[in-house]
Amino acid sequence: IAYREKKYEEVPKLAGELKQTLPKSAFVYQIEELVGRCQKQQADFPAARASFERVLADPQAFRTATAAKAQFLIAETYFLEEKWEDAYLAYQKVYSSYEYPDWQSAALLQSGKCDEQLKQWKEAATAYQQLLEEFPKSEHVNEAKQRLEAVKQKAGK
Repeated sequence: IAYREKKYEEVPKLAGELKQTLPKSAFVYQIEELVGRCQKQQADFPAARASFERVLADPQAFRTATAAKAQFLIAETYFLEEKWEDAYLAYQKVYSSYEYPDWQSAALLQSGKCDEQLKQWKEAATAYQQLLEEFPKSEHVNEAKQRLEAVKQKAGK
């Protein structure tokens, strides 16, 4: 409720209380993911990444959709900081390590955007083409098509 009401500063405190009450809960990683999202909303990117890393380190979260989301959000924090290479690598982990098409297609789209920022037009085109071929029903298809055409022109194709 605190997250929905954008009372982000309350969430870590409530999460701490919950973790203290139920320290062996199989869902602690979900609490960490929520804390990380709050920290991201507050632009505390290093703290958010640390929370998302705790999700990834939790054995209960191994290869879950929550872990895929946490990895994606790590990439997003780097993207927001304009750390294009770090963001690219983190997005690629989502694409290659998780079997969740929604997260994988979003990661490919964002990888292409990182390549664009780095003026790597051919690599960006490859990412967008890969998204279109592997995830033709993705919600990101239209944006990938538009970006693919733009980067092809920049790449001289």
